[in-house]
Amino acid sequence: PVQALNPAVERSRIITAIRKARERAGLKMLRIDTALEGVADDASLEAIGGDLNGVTGVALRNARSRGLIHGRLRAWAALTPELDRLALPPMVRDKSAKRVGIGLAQSDDASGAVALVLLIGQ
Repeated sequence: PVQALNPAVERSRIITAIRKARERAGLKMLRIDTALEGVADDASLEAIGGDLNGVTGVALRNARSRGLIHGRLRAWAALTPELDRLALPPMVRDKSAKRVGIGLAQSDDASGAVALVLLIGQ
């Protein structure tokens, strides 16, 4: 049986992993941007509904249409059956990054796959 994702707990774990990665790189933690999180959450739902093709591009276009791009904004997406085993992308250690939006969604089918979308910007 698939164990249901607790979004608040998983989001907290991801934030902790990002914080640790940035501390190891000698960088400050990224500010959690709730507006970016809304875009990232929408993108994670899109990923669950199909595949990852185009998900990051759609997320960046949605962020732009909502006026959320100030400087560079990067997107990363993954679809995995085991969130705990997923390695964060190197962009979490970008020196110019200041803010992050984290999107999480879980498939309601037998796979229980989890989509994670990160939006990291200046």
